[in-house]
Amino acid sequence: MGSFKPLLPISGQAAIIHVINAFIKAGIDDIKIVTGHKGNDIKQALTDYPVKIVHNPDYAKGMYTSVQKGVAAISENCEAFFILPVDYPLVKYQTIKKLAQFWSNIDKKNYLPCFRGGKRSPAFNFDGFDT
Repeated sequence: MGSFKPLLPISGQAAIIHVINAFIKAGIDDIKIVTGHKGNDIKQALTDYPVKIVHNPDYAKGMYTSVQKGVAAISENCEAFFILPVDYPLVKYQTIKKLAQFWSNIDKKNYLPCFRGGKRSPAFNFDGFDT
């Protein structure tokens, strides 16, 4: 890609800013950003955003170590959380809102959203939605 993915400009904003803004617009106010490679660059780019930076010194061992660091940073009384890699910066805030609403109306399990018949285990299927 020729650039550091989280700071890759998309329509004038870094990819990570698109992700953060989607969560903010969806009403999510406890946002954690897990950093690894070039963590200081990300931290500097996010100084004006209401996020908590969690650094993963083991990032070279793979994305799962970042997921572990992020989950470990969640408070014990948290009922649910999203995981969204910066690789998906164009997820719409409406999608996040619908997922949160769906979760609040079901039997509190782990859900993997899918689209147009994708993987299901159990899943919230977005077929027919405009998000």
